[in-house]
Amino acid sequence: LVGNTNRDQKVYNVIAEMLVLEHKLKTDKTTEWAATRIGTHDIECEQESCEVKSTVKRYGADIVISGQHQLQHVKRLYLYFCRMEESLEGVSINEMKDRLINCGYDEGKLELEIERQGFEKGSHIREKKYKLLEKRKYEVDESFPQITQVSFKEEKYPDAITHIQYTIDLDGISYTSW
Repeated sequence: LVGNTNRDQKVYNVIAEMLVLEHKLKTDKTTEWAATRIGTHDIECEQESCEVKSTVKRYGADIVISGQHQLQHVKRLYLYFCRMEESLEGVSINEMKDRLINCGYDEGKLELEIERQGFEKGSHIREKKYKLLEKRKYEVDESFPQITQVSFKEEKYPDAITHIQYTIDLDGISYTSW
């Protein structure tokens, strides 16, 4: 039961990543869902990287950056923010899986990522539905608030600092809808 409680909290996160993946696949077939496999960012494309954050809170837009490398990038980086709510009118992980396969995404890679995120095939939790209430897209550039290596003296993390986690309030930062 404890494990399911944890997973209940993550269902909307996975659905949000899958929604962004679907959005990106429509215009860029190089798109890869890389959340647990390839690197720092949730979604990788040939020309850009995407970080996805989601919430079920009705108000506010605070996000947690869970490491000093999460907003570092070589290619253009976009942060997608999804406000979700549990709803019978929403989509489930399994429904998003079907939609992504219909978009041409490899079923094997998709199933592997879903399972790596803790949702075993056949699990009832994969049928829990969430609907998207709000969707924002931010370009992570020099004007976006962040703590990275360049934030420090000589562009070097201080000795003995092994992890930096911080919260950003997205309200008041300009964005586009996607």
